Amino acid sequence: MNRTPYDSDVTDTQWEILKPIIEKEYDIQCGRPRKIDLREVINAIFYLNKTGCQWRSLPHDFPAYPNVFYYFKKWRNDGTWHDVNDALRRQCRELAGRKPEPTAACIDSQSIKGTSESGGQDSGYDGGKKVNGRKRHIATDTMGYLLASEVHAANLADTTMAPSVALALFALCPKIAILFIDAGYKGKFIQWLNENFGIKIEIGKKVGSGFQVISP
Repeated sequence: MNRTPYDSDVTDTQWEILKPIIEKEYDIQCGRPRKIDLREVINAIFYLNKTGCQWRSLPHDFPAYPNVFYYFKKWRNDGTWHDVNDALRRQCRELAGRKPEPTAACIDSQSIKGTSESGGQDSGYDGGKKVNGRKRHIATDTMGYLLASEVHAANLADTTMAPSVALALFALCPKIAILFIDAGYKGKFIQWLNENFGIKIEIGKKVGSGFQVISP
């Protein structure tokens, strides 16, 4: 790396974890050696993620932005980002004295205000939260590490979209035996879970107002 480091750059230790996942053999398959430094591609993506700049506004000491975007899109489409997340989650769980694969998970959603660029059918109005935009629908383990996610229009009901998140969750983590949900998922989602998976379901109860962690 022949440049001044940015605080978003990966450390040597972090790169040693990412390197075997990132450096795949698809470059060999296309018949020519790879010339671009993939660590610098990762640094550029992390810089953009942290600063929120546009692709065209990436500093010139990174690889050219079309090349960076090419790898970002390729890793998104071929599942590399999922592989990175899964590897890091397993490592963090083991460091905490847990088994690498979880047996319990939580599912919830959050509506986020959209921008003019995020319009169209992927956006909608959440009447309950009074937010016009999108909804992040995620499943995590009990330590809060991401397992599965889906982004959809905010006007779509949690109970309608939760099955797709749950299917991704159980495909990735077949050992899940208990799912923590809040009262908003009561009804057809619980019925769907019972009919398809027969796992234990715990419904958390909220006491008082304002944001708080929901416990069973």
